[in-house]
Amino acid sequence: MLLFEFHITDFKFGEKCLLSVINNNPYESKILKDYLTEQGLSEQDLLQKCLQKLDSKEYTSVDAASHDLNSSTVLCYKCGLRNFQELAYQFRRDIPREELPGVLKVSFICLLLEMSADRSDYSGLFAVRWC
Repeated sequence: MLLFEFHITDFKFGEKCLLSVINNNPYESKILKDYLTEQGLSEQDLLQKCLQKLDSKEYTSVDAASHDLNSSTVLCYKCGLRNFQELAYQFRRDIPREELPGVLKVSFICLLLEMSADRSDYSGLFAVRWC
């Protein structure tokens, strides 16, 4: 079996990767994608910012515990993607609420109410209308 390995900085995950990059959660991934679009950043820019934080030890990943993972580490695509997903999650977590795109600037309480609603006729626009 032929295994291709690259420096993590050389990976090109593509825009399609962003559709499920945050824990395979399309909603959180869309928040990140929209944020990047508003900031004029590409997925490659995201990778570079995450790697800078990894190098400065602000971010970590599962592989960082067993290897000295940094921006010059050589990985296969599968391991590179797994680590990118972990780093992207930390990047998304660190976006200040006031910088979130559009509708997501509603209060945290309203988001909790929206998530816990159990009525079948419940409108997802509750937070937008009432908060």
